[in-house]
Amino acid sequence: MPTESNEIMHGEIRIGDAVVMFADARGSWKEKTAAMYMYVPDVSNVYKSALDNGATSLEEPQEKEYGFAAGFEDPFGNHWFIVEAEK
Repeated sequence: MPTESNEIMHGEIRIGDAVVMFADARGSWKEKTAAMYMYVPDVSNVYKSALDNGATSLEEPQEKEYGFAAGFEDPFGNHWFIVEAEK
C-alpha cells in the first residue's frame, strides 16, 4: 500500500506459510534493520529470486551441519538466513 509520496505505508510478502510485513520509516517510526532466519522449501530458488530483485549475497547456498542454507541482505539492509525445510 503506497503513500501519496510513493513510500511504502504497508507491504506484505508471503514465503511459504510465513507472512512478513514491512514499511518505510517515517515520522515516529524510525528506520531499523532486522535479521530473519527462515525455513523455505527451496533455498536455491529463494536465494536466486532475492538476488534477482536487488539483494546482495552474504553466503551462497551450501550444505552446512544444520542443512542446506544461504544468506542475503535485502536493499533495506535486512539480513535473511534461509535453510531448506526438511521434506
